[in-house]
Amino acid sequence: MPAGRIREAVADLGARDARTVKLLTRAGMGWCQGRMCGPAVAALAGAGAEPAADRRPFSCPVPLKHLAQLPADD
Repeated sequence: MPAGRIREAVADLGARDARTVKLLTRAGMGWCQGRMCGPAVAALAGAGAEPAADRRPFSCPVPLKHLAQLPADD
């Protein structure tokens, strides 16, 4: 996705966040689902605003035995 199309969505179509840019331009709709270009799209959409933290942090399964070994809170 060329940066010019993202800038056009912001300037001409009124996109103010990465989600709206994605809806208007399909930026971040490739094989990686925006993991590679997401910060760049957000920066172009927000005109230099701080990038937001990932809404879905990586996680892994935790066995119940590990949870059972945690100290009880009073």
